[in-house]
Amino acid sequence: MMQASQARLQRPIFYLTALAALYFLFNAITQYAASPTADLDQAEQLILSQTWQLGYNAQPPLYTYITKLFFYITQSSLISLYLIKVIILTCFVLSLLKITQALNGSKTQIVIVFYSIALIPQFIWESQRDLTHSVLASLMAALTLLITVKLKEKQTWTLYSLLGVVSACGLLSKYNYIIFLAALFITALISNPYRKIIFNKFILISIVLFLVLLTPHIYWIVNHLDIALESTEKLRTGLQSPLQGIAKMLTASLAFLSPLVLIMWLIIKPSLKKWQEFNSTQQFFITLSIFILITMLIFIFITHTTQIKDRWFQPILFFFILIPALFYNKPYFLRYYIGSGMLIALLVSLILPGRTLLANYTNHASRPNMPYPKLLSQIQQNIPEANTILAETQLIAGNSRPIFSNAQIFLPKYQLSITPVLGKALIICETENCHNTNFQSWLTTRFKLDSTTLTYRKFSQPYYYYNKASLNLYVAVVNLTSSESSLAPAK
Repeated sequence: MMQASQARLQRPIFYLTALAALYFLFNAITQYAASPTADLDQAEQLILSQTWQLGYNAQPPLYTYITKLFFYITQSSLISLYLIKVIILTCFVLSLLKITQALNGSKTQIVIVFYSIALIPQFIWESQRDLTHSVLASLMAALTLLITVKLKEKQTWTLYSLLGVVSACGLLSKYNYIIFLAALFITALISNPYRKIIFNKFILISIVLFLVLLTPHIYWIVNHLDIALESTEKLRTGLQSPLQGIAKMLTASLAFLSPLVLIMWLIIKPSLKKWQEFNSTQQFFITLSIFILITMLIFIFITHTTQIKDRWFQPILFFFILIPALFYNKPYFLRYYIGSGMLIALLVSLILPGRTLLANYTNHASRPNMPYPKLLSQIQQNIPEANTILAETQLIAGNSRPIFSNAQIFLPKYQLSITPVLGKALIICETENCHNTNFQSWLTTRFKLDSTTLTYRKFSQPYYYYNKASLNLYVAVVNLTSSESSLAPAK
C-alpha cells in the first residue's frame, strides 16, 4: 500500500522537477544574455579549475573538481558554469521532492515543498545569482537526509555506502556541512525510528568510505593550515563576547527563513500541539532543529564567531523547506501559498537580468554591468598570443580565462600548482599603472619583476547598460625568457 502510494507520486515529481529545470535554465540564459561577465564566485571557479589540487583556498575543492570535469566536456566559459548551477539546483529540488515522497507525503505536500523553495531568498535568488560551494553543500545535505530517511525503512549496504560517499562530498563542498551532519547524527541516535541506522554493522561501510574520501583533503589541510583556516578567521572580529555571535546567528537565521516562516504562518498556519500529538516525522524535524541550534551554539562558543551571514545556513537549515508541507492544516488556503511562491519566482526571473539591464534607470550598477569580457577581448586583439596572464584582481583573472583560453592565469590570492608558460605575458591591473603595493610586492616576490619600470597601455570600455561609468584596465607586456626568476619587459 505504501509503495503504491509512493508510486503515484512519480509523475508529479517528474513534472515538477522538469519545471524546475526549465525555470533555472531560463534564468541562466537571461542572465548570460544580459551580461557575459563572470561574477566573483564564477570568476573564482574559472581561475581554480586550471589545475587539480587537493585543496585550493579556504573552501573545500569539490565544486572546483566538478567544474574542471565539466570543462573537459565543454570548455572554460561562463555558459558552462551556468549549466553546472542549473544541474545542481535541479537535483536539489528533486532531492527535496524525493524526501517528501520517502516520508509518505501526499501530492499536495509535494506541491507545497516545491513552492516553498521560492520563499527562501538564498535559494531562489542568491543561488542563481552567484553562489557555488553553498549550493553544492545544500544538495549534499539534502541527499544525506534522503538517504537517512530511506535507511529508516531498509538498511542495505548500498544505502550505507551512499551515505558515506555523500557525507564526504558534503564536507568537501563546504565545511559548515559538518554542523548539519552532527545534528542529524544526534537526532537519529535519540529518535526511535532512526536509532537502528546507527546501530547497524553496515555503518562501518559509511565510516570507512567517509574517511577514505576525506583523507587526501585532510592531508592538504594539515600542510596548509593558514589557508584552510582563513574562512574561520573571516568569521571573527576580535575577542568579542559569544553573545554577539549568538545574536548574529539568530539574526542571520531569521533573515534566511523570514519569508518562508512569515507566509507559512499567515496562510498555512501550522497548528501547535503537545509533543505527544505530533507524529514521528514531525518530532524528528523538531528534534533536528533543536540540535542544529545546540550545535551552532557550541560552534560559536568554541570559535568566537561573530560574522555569520544568512547564506551560511543554506546547507544547515535547508530542511525548513519541508516544514510547511509536514505541518500544514489549512488546505483551503493552499492556493494562496502556491500563489506566493509563483509570484516570488516570477519576480526573481525578472530581476535577475533586470538589475543589469535597468542600471541606468535604477542608477545602480552591479558587477555584471562591468564589461570585463569586452575589454579583455579588446586587449587580446591588440596584444595576441599571450601565454601567461598576471592579474591584479579576481574579476580580471576569472574573466580572462575564456578570452585567453590557452594562457595560464595567475592571481596573488591563490597558490596554484601551475607554472608560467615561456614567452609573452600580460600584467593586467585596474589600479592605474598597477600602483597597488600588494600586487607589486607579489610580482617582485613571485616573478622577480619590478612593475614600476614597465610601460602600461590603458584600455577602456563603458559599462553595460550604464552610461555613467567606464572600466579601465592597464596592461604591460613582459617576456618570460626562462624560469619564473627571469623575466624581461617586452620590446
